[in-house]
Amino acid sequence: EYLTEQLEIHEDAPAKGTVLEVKEETGLGVTVDSIIYDGVLRDGDEIALMDANNVVKTKIRSILRPLPLEEMRDSKKKFKKVDEVVAAAGIKIAAPNLDDVVSGSPLRVLNEDEDVEAELLRELEDITVDTDDEGLFVKADTLGSLEAVVHLLKEMEIPIRSAEIGDVNKRDVIDASIAKDENIEHGVIIAFNVKVHPKALDDLNNSGVKLFQGDVIYQITEDYEAWVQERKEAQKKQWLDAIIKPAKFMIIPKLIFRQSKPAICGIEVEAGTVKQGYALMNANGDYVGTIASMEDKGETLTAISRGQRVAMAINDAVAGKDFEEGDTLYVDIPEKHYKILEREFKDKLNEDEFMALDEILEIKRRKDKDWGKFGLFEY
Repeated sequence: EYLTEQLEIHEDAPAKGTVLEVKEETGLGVTVDSIIYDGVLRDGDEIALMDANNVVKTKIRSILRPLPLEEMRDSKKKFKKVDEVVAAAGIKIAAPNLDDVVSGSPLRVLNEDEDVEAELLRELEDITVDTDDEGLFVKADTLGSLEAVVHLLKEMEIPIRSAEIGDVNKRDVIDASIAKDENIEHGVIIAFNVKVHPKALDDLNNSGVKLFQGDVIYQITEDYEAWVQERKEAQKKQWLDAIIKPAKFMIIPKLIFRQSKPAICGIEVEAGTVKQGYALMNANGDYVGTIASMEDKGETLTAISRGQRVAMAINDAVAGKDFEEGDTLYVDIPEKHYKILEREFKDKLNEDEFMALDEILEIKRRKDKDWGKFGLFEY
């Protein structure tokens, strides 16, 4: 008996329904496709729906029902305008202020006997998902989908700043753009089984926010993880390129062309990569000078690697005083750079760079036994 009462349709009561989809129709503007499962809905009724956070009130401009397929072919129209519908019915509603209404939103006719707004706000509280202070943004088509996506992301230890039902809208893009400025990995929207609102597309394309969209959640999360990994590798390469890495070279005998200002000599790289601007030291750890330029057969080079022979100009150095023919000179690695290499990039060094790094460490520690060692709070 209880179930019978619950399933009873009240044909004269104010309508209750659910929004299936929000979309723009040519000549109508933004519309909502809805199912009316109880009561009666009339043209001109004031209705209440929900956006992501609040109740949206509007007045129905048109109620439209889909035409049968044969009529649609004959008239080239898809809908027929009606004055009212009685549950249960699938309809399209045209009205102002529907832009931010979310798919899955309840739909209620406003009336004096019920506090419809309070009822909808209670429903909004029921679909709230626990989120973090920072993280990415999740949109899904239904509450069940949203909970499933959030659960999967939390299992992957991915922080979530916002999780809501409905299409991606302008506010989502703005919020994700602000988050991106704080942490680029948080400027991300996961959109499961939803669309991007047409009015949000331009903002999205110009924002730098990353969108992962689809109807297979595992594919979306795999794509997100691949993007994060790709970003980390690119960032690691950028850092590695900026770090002064170990290298050494020999002053080729009988190829000192100029004594000083700058000293110019022929050299051969024995290990690592030597770059213009690097500071140099000798085998005793004493400063020799900085590389002003390098040249090979008239071509100016900014970096040279193991086995290459070039003419090198060294600022601040005096040949015969700071170095001799046959000497080996080393790149003078700053201690901070050594620690970063040791902790983050050891796996990126090749065999000859490892050899040069060990020699540089030995030279440095002859002068300072604690050089390159990590302090208590540096790990």
